[in-house]
Amino acid sequence: MVYFEEGSEENAAEREDKSPLLAFFELCARDENARQFTYQQIPHHYRYDKKKGVWIKRIYNPSKFFVRVHHIPPKMTQLYALRILLMKVQGPTSFKNLKTVNGVEHANFVEAAKALGYWENNDIHFDVINEAIREMRTIKQKKHFLAMVIAHNQPSNANEYIEKFLEPIFHKPPRKFEDVKEQVRFRALSTWDYCT
Repeated sequence: MVYFEEGSEENAAEREDKSPLLAFFELCARDENARQFTYQQIPHHYRYDKKKGVWIKRIYNPSKFFVRVHHIPPKMTQLYALRILLMKVQGPTSFKNLKTVNGVEHANFVEAAKALGYWENNDIHFDVINEAIREMRTIKQKKHFLAMVIAHNQPSNANEYIEKFLEPIFHKPPRKFEDVKEQVRFRALSTWDYCT
């Protein structure tokens, strides 16, 4: 994982020796076939050679490979937006290219994600949350991640997020409440009150 300050993406990536992301940009610049894939899709069709620092076309059946892109904490909004762009934009050739939408270069990744309609798209955030909570072991981690997504992205419909993830995150056998859904709702709202 590479951390960077806004505006110094290229320098940060260069510090990271043979970065798979920079190699992906180079692949998309030189290989027309690769431009049809997102960063998340590319490992199904190409493999990364760490020694050479390049992506090489796969010979074997791509359906046999499992691909996972690490989740990013939502409070790191630029990295979070970069991850969303990498999940959705096909064939980017550079960080600048990722920030350019319809010929307009945006100041940062959040603005580019907004211009493409990804920042306000619940389905994309739901996918990110689902991926992240699958990796997390404890209910506490899952609750915290959901609260962070809501707090940092400030969706206009936070209740929809809570409703969608009540069962997957907060479900535990009933103790005080007869209705499991009521218990789950109580826990979710208690957590939300704590986070705000």
